[in-house]
Amino acid sequence: MPESISNPRLGRFVETRITGKTVRAFMSSPLPPEPTIDVQALLERLSLAECALERLDGITLLLRR
Repeated sequence: MPESISNPRLGRFVETRITGKTVRAFMSSPLPPEPTIDVQALLERLSLAECALERLDGITLLLRR
């Protein structure tokens, strides 16, 4: 995980001491995220991605012959 994560929706880094050593851990935010993800706004992109995957699957079937 890059240390430059600054989006509170993703989570945060915390530091703690264990057996005399300082360690860092990434703590993800609880699910579901707030505000919730608007899936309706993504439907067109998801549909295009699904079509692209179907085309790729079809091509791999032809290449296996």
